[in-house]
Amino acid sequence: MDKWYELGIQLDRSTSDLNIIRSNNANDVIRAKIELFEEWTKNDPEASWKKLSDGLKKIGHGKLSTDIYTEYGMLLTLAHALEGYSSLPVCLSVCHALSLEITYN
Repeated sequence: MDKWYELGIQLDRSTSDLNIIRSNNANDVIRAKIELFEEWTKNDPEASWKKLSDGLKKIGHGKLSTDIYTEYGMLLTLAHALEGYSSLPVCLSVCHALSLEITYN
């Protein structure tokens, strides 16, 4: 199973949605990851950096989670702390950066 698919399961995406993403992007793994992150941030009201971080750790990418927090932590913390400001745009930006970094089996 592809790592992006495993992450999608951890992000509570349905296997049906993940299979559609896989089918739409059979020859383009990076595009599949981007589509996963776009679908997740658009359709999951619980989407957050914490959920992404927890999902990465569960699929064996704890170091990547730590590296991303080291790189974007201040921005993520600030976005979360600002009253009335959703951290989702920041989370989506991190997801796009992440889509280039997740390694595959």
